[in-house]
Amino acid sequence: MLNTLVARLEDIQGTDKMIEEMAGRHILYGVRPAHYRQVGNALLWTLAKGLGPDAGASTIDASEKMV
Repeated sequence: MLNTLVARLEDIQGTDKMIEEMAGRHILYGVRPAHYRQVGNALLWTLAKGLGPDAGASTIDASEKMV
């Protein structure tokens, strides 16, 4: 889903239905609000590690604030 959204950043229209469907699946999986912080932390950590020196200050700052 992230790949699809990033690919459509220039023309984000039409993603609403995909996002709504994904949200419905999250509910079925039992995702709770507390889970989003954990996933956000993991995503930001992965970005910071994967980008290495190319990680911008805002990525690093966001990853430190999420903990």
